[in-house]
Amino acid sequence: MVLMSGIATPSLAALKRLAAQAGLADLEAAPAQVLEPALRTLRSRGDRGLKATMQFTYRNPERSTDPGRTVTDAQTILVGSSSYGVEPSGPAKPPSHLHGRVAYYAQHDPYTPLRRGLEVIAEQLRSAGYVATVVADSNALVDRNAAWLAGLGWYGKNTMVLNRRLGSWFVIGAVITDASYATSTSPVVDGCASCSACLDLCPTGALVAPGVLDAQRCIAWLVQAGEAIPVQHRNAVGDRIYGCDVCQDVCPVNKTVGYRDRGVLGPDVDADVESDNFGRWVDLQWVLTASDSELMAGLGHWYIAKRDPDVIRRTALVIVGNTADANDPQTVQILDPHLSTLAAPNPRSPAGTISSAELDACLKIGLGLAKCILTDCTSSSTMNGTGVDSRSPLSPHTR
Repeated sequence: MVLMSGIATPSLAALKRLAAQAGLADLEAAPAQVLEPALRTLRSRGDRGLKATMQFTYRNPERSTDPGRTVTDAQTILVGSSSYGVEPSGPAKPPSHLHGRVAYYAQHDPYTPLRRGLEVIAEQLRSAGYVATVVADSNALVDRNAAWLAGLGWYGKNTMVLNRRLGSWFVIGAVITDASYATSTSPVVDGCASCSACLDLCPTGALVAPGVLDAQRCIAWLVQAGEAIPVQHRNAVGDRIYGCDVCQDVCPVNKTVGYRDRGVLGPDVDADVESDNFGRWVDLQWVLTASDSELMAGLGHWYIAKRDPDVIRRTALVIVGNTADANDPQTVQILDPHLSTLAAPNPRSPAGTISSAELDACLKIGLGLAKCILTDCTSSSTMNGTGVDSRSPLSPHTR
């Protein structure tokens, strides 16, 4: 077909070749119809409370499942993927106990090269006279449902889209267009079979059924959300400051996938991982001593609830509570300003400081958002003698 632009409509095969040249791992087509399965799922899980305080595609399910809301008379969703399966950045073990672990996908910026590759496809369509809009990491589209429809993979029991070649180590985006292409006619065959490793080994039991996630328990969400991390899940957070990879790490499909060429992620990745605050580990001493502006400059590429740097500090304090030694002078030095500036002067210790017993109690249970719930974990009347809060979980952060 040739539109008024005088340029022939690029074939899907031509677009796939172009996608590969632009660094995308896959490009497939799905019909630009209302994503009814995703719409039903979003409504059902929202009604059941499984979304916790998560918004994103839950905010407006009707919009997130209708590509026609993004492009009028949309005909096709061209779904692209970009692998982040590169060699992890930094040492396998933390340089010291005062470091937080970063999830695999957040050790780099996987979305910039994805968007760049999709934009190449969109521009080709625009030059032929079509409307084409790129959506990636956006609440405008439930991209996993579109990827499943397009045949990029199957829905894993860990809720991820799994692909035999890439595992689940890839991010998804799309070009929504009014150009019409033949689409996949049958979904990829489920490859999980009887495996239940992700369900069995999730640290908090957040996978409550195959493909069903309770965000109220999911560590990846708990460390992003603005509320206090529930007491019952703080130990499970371990040393994770951002994200959680367990349900992907234990997946047999992922164990068969080798690391990809780092170059597929684009030239800006290597610059990122050279920074002390990118890669596999984040220095908690830096997190707990940096200013708000310094934290956001270093880690602002993460999703941070309400763009509040205290969310990062909260998780860092929980990690200190899980991993640090209360008798370590470095630990005391780092924590003392956070505790002493928020607690009333303590008559049993120098003015403006916290006693070693209270510090030890705080370390054992882990802290929530320090500015809001510090008094809950320094009040000796709430401790049962084991360093565990004997009351119900701490109130959520309500600022």
